[in-house]
Amino acid sequence: MRPHPTIVAFAAIFLLGGPARADEITVYSVDNRTPGTKFDNVSVLAIRGENVVFRTSGGEERERPLKSVFKLAINSDLALTAAENAYIDKQWEKAIDGYQKVVRGGGDAWKTVYAVPRLLEAAEKTKRFDAALAGYIGLARVDAVAASAIRPALPAKGSKFLDDAAKDLDIAARQAVKAPEKQALLSLLLDVQLARADQTGAEATVDQLLTLAGPNTDDPQLAGMVAGIRLGQARVAFEAKRWLEVTKAIDAAAPRLIDPKLQAEALYLRASAMLGVAKADDKPARMDAAIAFMRVVAHFADTEGKPFVGQSLLGAADALESVGDINAARTLCEQTIAELPDTPHATEAARRVARFPKKS
Repeated sequence: MRPHPTIVAFAAIFLLGGPARADEITVYSVDNRTPGTKFDNVSVLAIRGENVVFRTSGGEERERPLKSVFKLAINSDLALTAAENAYIDKQWEKAIDGYQKVVRGGGDAWKTVYAVPRLLEAAEKTKRFDAALAGYIGLARVDAVAASAIRPALPAKGSKFLDDAAKDLDIAARQAVKAPEKQALLSLLLDVQLARADQTGAEATVDQLLTLAGPNTDDPQLAGMVAGIRLGQARVAFEAKRWLEVTKAIDAAAPRLIDPKLQAEALYLRASAMLGVAKADDKPARMDAAIAFMRVVAHFADTEGKPFVGQSLLGAADALESVGDINAARTLCEQTIAELPDTPHATEAARRVARFPKKS
């Protein structure tokens, strides 16, 4: 006797663990703080550019901006779903654990692309640079461009995290197969080496980056990458106070630097080199350096984050103090305190003001 179709259907459901549950996407409401519309019974397919792509139960493919996503619930990935719930509840350690499982899992690349920015945010909340670094390395494997855009902030100089990071990044770079992945890893390694004052390692990393880039800079994207590497080379020379090398590297990098923050850094490094090579009794050269520092202030004071404005104000103050213009140096320090409160630059400026002689 043939089994009844209904029995067959129920048996299949039992053996397969029940009817398949679909994914859910919840987007933010209009205030961008609370949950809004929920798209349930969907299948999340990929991340395409700045959008998450999913298919509805009716077979229609749709997209929503990644920045609009409040929470994902992925039926086939319990780690990602648990991490999302912890992230929403601000249970940062649980979120880190879940997102790290996603990155280590080696599953769909889009999940890593989605998880790592949230992992980095949770890691920043808990001062877990180790977790942020692991996320960055994992993301570099699947999307080097995305990784380079969200580099984790480095811990303070002297942190043991920096020593561990240098080892982990070096190993990951050696294991990297694709050039963009290796470049993304070496680029962060260079910053870590500079923070550790590892001049030998930093110079070797710059050499590797330049070798990766190759001699052909006709491609604008490649030329921009080489410019970024040259700027890194200037940073290495700056830390070692090799001023002529700073200028040479900046001259090679400057024409291809498009990002305002990189432009500000290049101008600051050049001004530092001008002051560095100026003789103690060469007042005109020192005044030229002060003017070069103030160009950074003039051009980037209104740029988001005021890149290198604080450093340049203090650099100009150094130059002016070195030629005996204490009042002008004091004025720049006071400007730093007023315009950049609650920053290390303001703290340093206040220290200098305290040691300056009183105005005559």
